[in-house]
Amino acid sequence: METKGYVYLIEDDVSVQKSLTRALSKQGLEVIGFTTASAFLAAAPKHTPEMYLLDMQLPGLTGLQLQEKMNKQGRSTPIIFISGQSHPQQIIESLKKGAVDFLLKPFNLADLTKAIFRALELDHGHARRLKLYQNII
Repeated sequence: METKGYVYLIEDDVSVQKSLTRALSKQGLEVIGFTTASAFLAAAPKHTPEMYLLDMQLPGLTGLQLQEKMNKQGRSTPIIFISGQSHPQQIIESLKKGAVDFLLKPFNLADLTKAIFRALELDHGHARRLKLYQNII
């Protein structure tokens, strides 16, 4: 079965990671999990379409710090934040810096799935525009 897209899940709670991986895999998504931002950055994954499902509270680099680092690297991959312990200012800041959605734990799986497919479509659109641009020059 061909994947409908890649979800990079950066979540330090292993039970949440396993549960989301199982549920999202049933939706035809390839889920690749990391428990820290550092492990994710070391892997430097790149697939299309892809999106990042990112916990706000991580050991080491926080989700917001990881988002800032990726923005500085010029990555435009869509990010959806998930968190159970975020302050309103963190939520606002993540959205201002380009996150496509922010879901508070516990969240509805249907809402998460809908947001993920919307993010994957955004990434697919970025890839199409980049390819078109490269063909022009």
